[in-house]
Amino acid sequence: MSKKKKKNKGKKKNKARKYKYYTFQESNNPAADLRKLLLQITIGIGIIIPFFNTTSIFRFVALAGFLIAVHGIISLVRRSDSILFHYFPTKYEHESNPTFGDKIFEHIGGGLFGIGLFSLIFRIIPLDNTIGGLELFFISSGLGFVLGLLIAFVIRIIRPSVFDSNRRRMGVIGTYSLGLALLFASLASFINEKKASDTITKKDVEIVSKSSNTRKKDSYYIFILIEGEEERLELKKSAWDALNEGDMLTLELKNGYFNYPFITNFEKIKSGQW
Repeated sequence: MSKKKKKNKGKKKNKARKYKYYTFQESNNPAADLRKLLLQITIGIGIIIPFFNTTSIFRFVALAGFLIAVHGIISLVRRSDSILFHYFPTKYEHESNPTFGDKIFEHIGGGLFGIGLFSLIFRIIPLDNTIGGLELFFISSGLGFVLGLLIAFVIRIIRPSVFDSNRRRMGVIGTYSLGLALLFASLASFINEKKASDTITKKDVEIVSKSSNTRKKDSYYIFILIEGEEERLELKKSAWDALNEGDMLTLELKNGYFNYPFITNFEKIKSGQW
């Protein structure tokens, strides 16, 4: 064999060594595990939603739902390798020289996640001041998450090599699903507000309790009772300081595009205005 052929053969061997095979956790029935865990998480979230804003003894019901959902999420993460490998089989743990086309899909996912996170930052307070805002968030973000997974399946069909690398697979699935979840939640809140009815309705409510959170970001909340359900509103500190438990407020509401009313203004029945 000539020196040239030996040299080329050596290059091929070196190129092959750039990839490291990854060993995945075995599972008897990944599809059944996924269905079971998703059902558990859904049940947990379903328990949380009705009791999320309550300050009575029923808050422990919300806590139970939270624990059920968290247990399901942790179990899902622990089995994620086998579940993901069932639907998105990979060849390597890490690919040293990915193709340009594969990197494009990865970068699109990263950009999508960044846009979703950035847009949601500006919709946190409007969601908080929407009656049933938590429900709107979960429904819209859930739809976005599912769409992200469907897009990942489409990418697998049109360009399977995107999922050859385990690290890239995790990144693509995570950024597309979470990015669209955040983006859908912020868009739903925005559309609900901007396409709302012009009619303003008024409703008298009582402040059930107050709370604040000054650990990371100063946030000030009041809890009001609307049609038997407690809702949390986020206020500026000056308005929060002027209110006390038991005060009666008159809310000005607009019915949102998705039938989730949101507060445009409120007045303390005797004095003061937000």
